[in-house]
Amino acid sequence: PHNEKKAELSLEQSIYLRKLARKIWSFFEIYVGRGDNWLPPDNYQEEPVERIAHRTSPTNIGLSLLANLTAYDFGYSTAREAIELTGNTINTMQRMEKYRGNLYNWYDTQTLMPLSPRYVSTVDSGNLMGHLITLKQGLIAIPNDKIVQKNSADGLVDEIRILAQILNSPGIKKILDKLPPENEIDLDDPITIKSKLDNLEELLTKTLAQLDTDPEEEAEWWIQKIFSHIKNIRKDLKTFLPWVFVKNCPAKFEKNLPVLPGI
Repeated sequence: PHNEKKAELSLEQSIYLRKLARKIWSFFEIYVGRGDNWLPPDNYQEEPVERIAHRTSPTNIGLSLLANLTAYDFGYSTAREAIELTGNTINTMQRMEKYRGNLYNWYDTQTLMPLSPRYVSTVDSGNLMGHLITLKQGLIAIPNDKIVQKNSADGLVDEIRILAQILNSPGIKKILDKLPPENEIDLDDPITIKSKLDNLEELLTKTLAQLDTDPEEEAEWWIQKIFSHIKNIRKDLKTFLPWVFVKNCPAKFEKNLPVLPGI
């Protein structure tokens, strides 16, 4: 009989891949925005001239939609953010000129005009269809998820690890050591989740204030992203579980965190 070898990643390898995944998601955060009608640019180049290719294809669009879903699965965005970003792109797709219901293969992301020569690609159209089928299944599963998932904590840890690497700050590294292990995060206790978010935000603020120099542009971007991430998780708690922010919360609301209500 053939003995199948099972590949196992070390903790160091897993951390490396998760930090890489978070950096990849930052591309979509930066470049898929209002200026390009929530469509992904085909590429960004640094040399010989820094330039963004303001054109896109059905394959690019499909991959960008799945990136939204993947970012949610990895804990880099909340369900609300993932649905909002996905809705923005799909609304744009509905406005784009088509040929018998099919997207053309290249569009200007700023004007939404099809690029010449106009043609429909069976390969790109097939890619988009496969991406949309996968996206649908992922979105269908979201209403069964808890409002705050363990992945949200994992995503924050990835961002703090990236910041610690950029700043090479002992203080930031100490924060990672102080974070609770995964098995200590009680997802059915929203009050404790809010408390841990508040403590993390306060600890980060104090640690960053003690830095000898102001962070460079890259580090500052990640700092803002971490605080924004905390803010978005807190916003979801406040939207769906407003009693968590009430002093002397009634005991019956302290446990049994509900799932997302029918998004």
